[in-house]
Amino acid sequence: FISLWMSTIYFIMESWHIQFGLKPYHVWIITLLLTIGALYKGLKDPVVRIEKFYTGLGLDELKIVQITDLHIGLLHQGQSWIQRVVDKINKLDADLVVLTGDLVEGSLKTVQPMLEPLSQVKSKFGNLFVMGNHEFIHGGMIWEKTVQDLGWKTLYNSNMSFEFNGKKILVGGVPDRMVRRFEPTLVSDPDLALTTKEKVNYKI
Repeated sequence: FISLWMSTIYFIMESWHIQFGLKPYHVWIITLLLTIGALYKGLKDPVVRIEKFYTGLGLDELKIVQITDLHIGLLHQGQSWIQRVVDKINKLDADLVVLTGDLVEGSLKTVQPMLEPLSQVKSKFGNLFVMGNHEFIHGGMIWEKTVQDLGWKTLYNSNMSFEFNGKKILVGGVPDRMVRRFEPTLVSDPDLALTTKEKVNYKI
């Protein structure tokens, strides 16, 4: 992966070399610095960013924690890093936790043991998972069952609902929209994911 990253950055820098007259050693130095910066950022613990949304429906206190692009198995080996992530999530006292894809970066045999701390994630109304393109790169639908075995609900063009402050909320989930690149029979269908016969006050 690092070789691919450096090759990509070098190719970009090489085009700058031609366009702007950079010296070859400038290209290598910039490539190395960008690579070190990317590795440093990737190894850091996720930063909590708070966004507030006002619906006018009395849902302003609903607390949803979203996690995405952890890529366990690439830079993060073992359980210690993901355990710190889980501890940070649990301190947020979430009503709902959603893990929105690109959880893994490796084979099932290698990565599955590292995911065990995810079974400790706590929320009031459940933990939801949708598949990203990297799940399909590394084995496809097997990850759906793997994450379900950790106590998470996978949304695959489907939904779940819960009641908060007297309002019925529907949460829909879809796999990565480019899923057909990996399996022509699979689809990502947001309309289907939000289809329900229930009377709901708000859809997410």
